[in-house]
Parts: sequence; structure tokens; C-alpha cells
Amino acid sequence: MPSLSLPDPARLLPVESLKEYEAIRLFIERALTILPSFEITHTNVAAMAQVCQQLDGIPLAIELAAARVKVLSVEQIATRLHDRFQLLTQGSRTALPRHQTLRGAMDWSYDLLSDHERVLLRRTSVFTAGFTLEAVEEVCAGQTIQKAQILDLLSRLVDKSLVIVEGTDGGEPRYRLLETVRQYAADRLAESGEATPVRLRHRDRFLALAEEAEQGLRGPEQEAWTARLAIELDNLRAVLDWCKTEEGGPDAGLRVAGALGLFWDVRGYLSEGRRWLEGLLSLATGASDATRAKALNWAGVLAYRQGDYARVRTLCEEALALSRSAGDQWGTALALHYLGHIAQSQGDYGQAMKLLQDSVDVFRALPEKWGLSMSLNCLGDVARSQGAYDRAGALLQEAVEIHREIKNTWGKALSLHNLGYVALHQENHRRAAALFAESLDNLRAVGAKQVMAYCLAGLAAVAGARGNLERAARLFGASETLMAAAGLSLEPADRAAYDRYLNAARSGLNEEEFVTASAAGRAMTLEQAVDYALNEKS
Repeated sequence: MPSLSLPDPARLLPVESLKEYEAIRLFIERALTILPSFEITHTNVAAMAQVCQQLDGIPLAIELAAARVKVLSVEQIATRLHDRFQLLTQGSRTALPRHQTLRGAMDWSYDLLSDHERVLLRRTSVFTAGFTLEAVEEVCAGQTIQKAQILDLLSRLVDKSLVIVEGTDGGEPRYRLLETVRQYAADRLAESGEATPVRLRHRDRFLALAEEAEQGLRGPEQEAWTARLAIELDNLRAVLDWCKTEEGGPDAGLRVAGALGLFWDVRGYLSEGRRWLEGLLSLATGASDATRAKALNWAGVLAYRQGDYARVRTLCEEALALSRSAGDQWGTALALHYLGHIAQSQGDYGQAMKLLQDSVDVFRALPEKWGLSMSLNCLGDVARSQGAYDRAGALLQEAVEIHREIKNTWGKALSLHNLGYVALHQENHRRAAALFAESLDNLRAVGAKQVMAYCLAGLAAVAGARGNLERAARLFGASETLMAAAGLSLEPADRAAYDRYLNAARSGLNEEEFVTASAAGRAMTLEQAVDYALNEKS
């Protein structure tokens, strides 16, 4: 039986409109049967949508959850669904035994499977964000079932509605288990005694993916790799979480988290990335110096984005020492790069230039050009901070050309963004607007939210300089929301410039006009803000 239609908990409609969804209607109908005084309200509607979503729109599961309204609020039901097989145990006394509880229904379905089908269903529970055929063949084959049997067995599970097929319109199909089915299968996997070897294969599969992506993220296929990692992010999170245990192997987990360093940065997962990196650094006592140095460096990068400068220095100084000890030139150059950033943030431009030049010199000796272009970008940014706009422009343009040569979209966007600020300070507003817009368009392609916020601020400053103060206020509002959501922090020099342009927009409007325009910007989604910023007529 297919799942019932569901609302999106992140974008709730008015209460009356929600009743158009089958899952919500069923919950209300069954709740009224149990508790005639029950009603859907503005206070419980979000929790009700969450319950229906977590139960995958499965009619039986929703009926059993609704039966709990006699003793629990909808909000309490939502918080207890992590252990749904304990919560949903009160079915109709007149129903068939297999329909009286959610576990009973699952037991009945499971018992109807062949032995090999049960084995595959259990093993697929290690995937938390769906899987491809290649992935399930790699992770789930072995011992009782062979790789050649997987496709046929998977097809049978699809026919029995225990596995769902998604994304078949021209792309590679992905398969997934409804969360209720996955939790049940995970319990069965634990009972089978084969959980550890299956989880190890799952871990190794995604460790290999992360380390392959590490190189891809610095090259011409960056957009494809960021998209692929985004699809597999919940699987990667599951691997990282299991690696915190002794069985999962913290050393392997640190390799995964470090390999994902640029992904955490590009996609703006700053707090999450730091949490994984620093947490696993404390557990991975057997990791190599090169592995630790990489993790320390990326933890420092993410801390830098959030303005935690004291922590950056500690992390990158340790990374520098370990990289030099291990003979890791790439790690050495990256540590020098971010130590240069710290000196810049503290206004010590002489030290910043020295450290960044050292980083450039090390990167120039390496065959891969991505690091070189990034350090040239930052060297140019320091020159900009000193008001040396001609030198800044030359360094940044060299960085842009290297990024174009290696076809790296994100790095190119960073340098274009910094060139935009050079043009802004030179009062070349037409060029500044064109550079910010090109950067923003590139950033949208890779989903790099953090620098999008800075580009929105740059376009806000351009709008203000051109006298379009209402547009400036809207764009400032949008950029502030985006920075707050990502936990971003501006460097002191950039904060001073940002505040100057913001105050100019505020002073040119009356307070009501500024507040209204700024609020309209803050209310925009990311997509709306980018579309607005790139369409000067809007």
C-alpha cells in the first residue's frame, strides 16, 4: 500500500490547507475516534506534520500514533518516535494480530520473505540516505548471498514495497527504505550478529568515496562532486557517528572527516564539520601525523570562517608542526595559509604577507595548482586590506586565471568576489557589480552558501553607492540572515567596511523604510535572494 500524501514540515501551510493531505486527515480522524475533543491547532500543527513525516505516511503507523493522543500531546508523540516500536503498541483489539501493532505488521511482512530476502533487507538498513545498486552490491554481498544475486533480490523487495525506487527519469536509480522499515531492519540486523562486518563494509565504501571526492573537489568536476556528497551526506554522517565507537574505528573516521574538509567549507557546514573533526581528533589516537595534520588544518579553516581566531592559531600551529614532521608539503602550505589569515585579521599585515608568501612558494613547487590559486587569492586580499589596490588586482587576477585553467568554480568565485571589493573601493561600481554577479552565479552552481552571503553584501554596497537605498537595505537584510544561519563572521576590516555601507543605506532612508526593506530581505529564501540580487530590475 503506498504511503499517504504528506506536507513538508519545513514549509507548513495554513491549518485548513493541511487537511488536504491524506496523512494529516487520517491522523485527525483516528485521533477524534480516541479523543472526541481533539483538534488541530496552530500550536500542534508542526508536530503533527513531523509525526506524519517521520512515519513515512504509512497508514497503520499513523493510526497507531493517533491512538496515543489520549495520554500524550502531539508534541510528546513527535519526540518519542525515535523508539517507534515501543511507542506504537496500541492497535485495535478487533484487528488481525498482525495489524494490532506496528511491530506486528512488520513481523508479518518479514516472515513472508525468503531467507535471502531477509538477509538483504537487514543489511540495507545500514544505508541512511538511500543507496545505488553498485553500493548495495558492494556493502551487502557476502557469505550467504552473492553479488550476482543482489539485483534479483532487490527487485523482489521493491515488488513487496519494502524498498522504494527513486530518480529513474534518466539518471541512476536510487533505492531507499522507509524509515520505519529501516529501523525495523536495523533491529533485525543487530539480532543476526552480522552488523559489524556489514557496517565495516559500509564504512569502507564511504571512506573511499570521501577520499576520491577530496581530489575531485579541487578540480574541474567540483560541481558534480559537491552534488554527489550532498546526496550521500546522511550516509557519511552515519559512518562518522559509528566511527566514534571502538568497532567503527576513530582513525578511519578522522580520515573521512578530513577528506570532507573542503566540502564542509564550500557547502557552509561549518559548525558540523568542526564538531566531527575536533571530536574525532580527540579519539583517533592511532592516526598518522599526515591524517591528524589534515584534520587540524580543516578544523582551523572552519574555525576561521566563524571568527574563532584563537582556536585557529592553536589548530594550525599544531598542523604546521605535524606537516613539517611528516614531510607533507601540501599540509605545510595550507597551515601557513591560514596562519597568514590570522595575522591579517589582527592587522599584522607584514606577518600576513610573509606567511602567505611562504605558502605561495611551497604551493608553487607542487604539481597541483588549486592550493597556489587559493594562497594567491588571500595574498591579494591582504593587499586589498592595505589599500594596495593595483597589487591586489594583479594577484587576484592571477588566481582567477589559475582557477579558470583548472576549471574550479568555487575558487574562481572567491577570487572574483575579492576582485569585486577591489573595484568597489576604487569606486568602479559597474565593474564591482559585474564581478559580484559573476561570483554569485558561480557560487550558486556549487551551493556555496557562505560566500553567497558576502556577494549579497557586496551587491548591497554597490546598490547603496548608486543611490538605490531600498534595494541596498533588502540585500543587506538577506546577507545578514544567510551569515547568521551559516555561523559566519566577517574579519574586522571587512566588518568596518560592511558597517559603513550599511549605515549609509540606513541614513539615506527614514527608519520605517529601512526596517521594512531590511525585513523583506531577511524574509527571502536563499533562492529568492540570489534571484533578486542578479536581477537589477527587481
